[in-house]
Amino acid sequence: MSNSKAVIREEVHAFKRQRILEEARILFYERGYTGTTLDAVAERLDMTKQFVYSYYKTKGEILVDICASGARHSLEVVEQALALNASPTNKLKQFAREYSRVICEQQLNVTIYLREEKNLSDQEAETVHELRRAFDKRLSALLNEGMRAGEFNIPDIRLTTLAIGGMIGWATFWYRPQGRLSMPALMDGMMELVLRTVGADKGRDTSSGSEFPSARP
Repeated sequence: MSNSKAVIREEVHAFKRQRILEEARILFYERGYTGTTLDAVAERLDMTKQFVYSYYKTKGEILVDICASGARHSLEVVEQALALNASPTNKLKQFAREYSRVICEQQLNVTIYLREEKNLSDQEAETVHELRRAFDKRLSALLNEGMRAGEFNIPDIRLTTLAIGGMIGWATFWYRPQGRLSMPALMDGMMELVLRTVGADKGRDTSSGSEFPSARP
């Protein structure tokens, strides 16, 4: 019973932290980090500032959790792709589609990170940078795997790693759920662009005149 109670306490604690993050994220996005106070976060939660302090000692701790969220999810995506029992091309397809989804779903977190990184302390920033370096290292490993298998044609692995991450990551600034591209169309379109970037042109569809299925909604 005591173990069950401990689990429940942990779940409640995690839920409350998540609620603080959700409201702080909206405020940071709308007002900016410096324009948001812990009083404002507490007000959005209809709680006291002391409640917020019970889970986060400083506003900076909230910011680093928000900034690290997108990086953690991105790292999970590339690790899951690498773990697949599949060809490098199919692993890259899986990665490109899922990474595109994560970027869109984590849109506020990624935008806040890009805007507010300057407000992180050196130690806080290093937490996020370490996750980003791990992401780049794992994506490079996937590209190297495709090169060794003869499925990719990449002159510069490091440059291509950064190009793929930047190409998909930039969607955080322009993707809109009600825009021209639906989420599935965006995921397919990014997958097509990534495959072309690495020279994986084995999916040519001669009937449509395109190398890959159309990503148009």
